[in-house]
Amino acid sequence: LLNMISDVLDVSRIETGGMQITITDVEIRPLINDCQKMIVADANAAGLSLQAEAPNHGIAVRADKTRLKQVLLNLLSNAVKYNQPGGRVSLLAQRHDKLVRFSIEDTGIGMTPAQVQHLFEPFNRLGRESSQTAGSGIGLVITKRLLELMGSELKLTTTEQQGSTFYFDLPLSTANVEAHDEPEHPVPQS
Repeated sequence: LLNMISDVLDVSRIETGGMQITITDVEIRPLINDCQKMIVADANAAGLSLQAEAPNHGIAVRADKTRLKQVLLNLLSNAVKYNQPGGRVSLLAQRHDKLVRFSIEDTGIGMTPAQVQHLFEPFNRLGRESSQTAGSGIGLVITKRLLELMGSELKLTTTEQQGSTFYFDLPLSTANVEAHDEPEHPVPQS
C-alpha cells in the first residue's frame, strides 16, 4: 500500500511539474552493479538467471542518478515478475557513438499488440489483475515519464509467450564524448 501511495504521489508530482530532476554525470557501471545487487534475490527466488553488462569504469551518462536507478529497478522488477520459470533477465548498457542504450530483456510472458496499445495507461494491468503477480499498473507510467523528463523515450519490442525488451537511450557525458572520438558500436536502428 505504501509503495502504491508513493507511486501515485510520483505521478502527481510529474503531472504538475513538481518532480525535481537534477541532471549530472552518472557513472554507469556502479549504477548497474547496485541495481543487479538489489534485484538478484528476487530473480533467484523466481528461478531466473540474471545477467548484467556495462561499459568500462569511467563511462557516464547525463541523467538524474536517483530517477535513473528508479527506472532501471522498475524495469528489472517487471522483467522478474512477468517471467517464466527457468527464464532469464538481462540488463545491458552499451555505448553507441554519443549515446548509451540501456536494454532490459526478459524471456517472460510477453504481450499481445492489443496489450501494448494500453501499456502506459495508469492502473491498467493488461488483464493480469486476477493473477498472483503483485502490482498496481502504474510503474511503467512513472518509468516512461521519468525518462521523458530526462530527455529520453521508453521503447519496447515484445512477443507473446517469448518475452519483452524495454530500452532507452541517454546522452554520454561530455567528458566521455571528448575523450573518445571513435564510437564503440554503430548506432542501433530503433
